[in-house]
Amino acid sequence: MEELIRLLPSPRKPVGLIGFSQAGWIIPLAAGANPGVKFLVLRSGPAVTTREQMRFQEFTQQKSDFWKHHSEAQARDRIRIGPDRFVFADNDPRDSLRLVSVPALWLFGGRDANIPVSLSVERLKPFAARGKPFEYRLFPESAHRLNEHDALPVMIKWITQRVATSL
Repeated sequence: MEELIRLLPSPRKPVGLIGFSQAGWIIPLAAGANPGVKFLVLRSGPAVTTREQMRFQEFTQQKSDFWKHHSEAQARDRIRIGPDRFVFADNDPRDSLRLVSVPALWLFGGRDANIPVSLSVERLKPFAARGKPFEYRLFPESAHRLNEHDALPVMIKWITQRVATSL
């Protein structure tokens, strides 16, 4: 994958990368390998490893009412010690995010049963504390797909205020 990303021509104009869900693993790889990328927006993009993500999804079964019946502590326990049904190469987006220095925004739904949002936020906070221009917004009533009425204006405002003025 990284070899393919390096083959992409550098854009003549600054570009941003916007993605959804599993793009949380791919976009940081692409941004770290391409200096023309000037911002990132990740909608429900996990900041956890693929293994943690799979364990979480196995536990939640992606049921919309999951959080009505389970606690954050139960989810964290399952992520930590849960069984692995699939064999795959584990990926930690933090490895790629260490190479990224452009502004980045994560948008999360508080009722997401596809990704562990609180763990993702927890993983992003140290980057911001060390001066990386990483931010997140939480929409407590939204699930994985987010409510466009809420998320889209925030995304546009952030790009306009935080990024467009610096390009």
